[in-house]
Amino acid sequence: MNDVSKWIGKARQSYDGMCTETMKRFAATMDSDAARILQDDPLPPCAHWFYFTPMEPLSELAQDGHPKKGGFLPDISLPRRMWAGGVVKFLKPLRTGHPATKTSTITSIVPKSGKSGELCFVTVVHRVESGREICIDEEQHIVYREEGGSAPKRTLVNDVDSDWTHLWTPSAVQLFRFSAITFNGHRIHYDADYCRNVEGYPNLVVHGPLLLHKIMESFRLEFPGRCVTMVSYRAMGPVFLGETVHVVGQDGGAFEEGGDYTSGMTECRVLGPENNIAMKASITWEENR
Repeated sequence: MNDVSKWIGKARQSYDGMCTETMKRFAATMDSDAARILQDDPLPPCAHWFYFTPMEPLSELAQDGHPKKGGFLPDISLPRRMWAGGVVKFLKPLRTGHPATKTSTITSIVPKSGKSGELCFVTVVHRVESGREICIDEEQHIVYREEGGSAPKRTLVNDVDSDWTHLWTPSAVQLFRFSAITFNGHRIHYDADYCRNVEGYPNLVVHGPLLLHKIMESFRLEFPGRCVTMVSYRAMGPVFLGETVHVVGQDGGAFEEGGDYTSGMTECRVLGPENNIAMKASITWEENR
């Protein structure tokens, strides 16, 4: 692997007007009423991912549809790129129509060798500010892997006793809309021939961020009075178009009481039909008394 240490500490800043229409498109993609989204509404957890999207011209994209490496992200020789997980802290609400700035900094690049071959983990810290206040403090983990070999699979069996279960079967239209909102050109989400012939997947791959948004939606349906303060998540294996998955949760209850609120943690999972984990997430929350 080529030396990419010079990328550690590299930073970039981007600006977004946080338009209301973006959240309307997300609501429609999640089969909700877009008309209920108004100017000045607070964004739901992790909805900042729909803003500050990279807009490289077509000539600056690689074969897989991602922006070419060597710009902001390091010029790692391993060709396959995946969103592996991260931690997001929600400090202040972002709001539709209120401009914001995101500063992204590469803080770590760690090569590793495993059963699946050579890997490299890149950590990027994002801080989103609006109205001169830090609203989002995020640590994102990206993994690069070798070309060839078997594609990732779900192998870890479910490790929680579920207090609730929501079924979900993602559709091709939903994957297309999610790619469009995030301006994500990665071909594994819309080009079935590329999936099968180049990256070795049996079908289109559901976006990792979309899996987490289904987790957050499931949590919100079960506990509409809780405010999410942090989520820690990790992708454990892919979900493919046509699969019906279970979005499950185990509520740990409150672990701390403040003067006017209680706080706690809830474990959530996306499970494949065989009960193996595709994504796991720990949600920290507060609730007014």
